Amino acid sequence: MEGSTTAEADLYRGLADVDRQWLRSLATDLRAKLRRTALEVVASGKLLAAARRRLSRDQWRPWLEAEAQVPVRSAARLTGRLAARGCCSHRVPRSPGGGTAAAA
Repeated sequence: MEGSTTAEADLYRGLADVDRQWLRSLATDLRAKLRRTALEVVASGKLLAAARRRLSRDQWRPWLEAEAQVPVRSAARLTGRLAARGCCSHRVPRSPGGGTAAAA
């Protein structure tokens, strides 16, 4: 294995080259998917936070169940984590038609 470290050599010891290449490719794909998933979780939290700001307390739960189909506890976790990180400090302005003026 040219250019590999001792740790990498230990990871793949005894494996055929085709298996070694497949596992490296799989790991690369997996890391990319996990990064995208994390970004989508953050984006989902931002969307939920924007919706929550527009809805009254009495409207929030029914909307979550009927439209977003997100459990209340999941929504609380998603929006709570964003608030804890300061990601929700921006406000999505309301447009005259009731929609958001800018995409969240």
